[in-house]
Amino acid sequence: MPLRLLMALAILLNTLDLIATSFGILSFGNAEGNPLLAALMERSWLVFMLVKGVGVPLLLAFLVTLRRHSPRLVTMGMGLVVVALTVALGMWGVWYWGLVIG
Repeated sequence: MPLRLLMALAILLNTLDLIATSFGILSFGNAEGNPLLAALMERSWLVFMLVKGVGVPLLLAFLVTLRRHSPRLVTMGMGLVVVALTVALGMWGVWYWGLVIG
């Protein structure tokens, strides 16, 4: 899979995760599942939104520019980001499905 496609997929999944997390927090009183961002979210909603909505995509873009120097490292990093975001979105989807059905 081309690296640009992985980056686009990672940014799309991050955006979906941000929307789903925001919806869960505002509607159901959920918390952020990522321990690195959970404390940030509890302190400042605006900073959390900026870090997750702007900081993460900028980090992904940085990985793409870094690929000239360390292509294998960047490819593995992008793959890891895509997997992590997919798992996070999937966990939220399973939780929400259980809430709606249960």
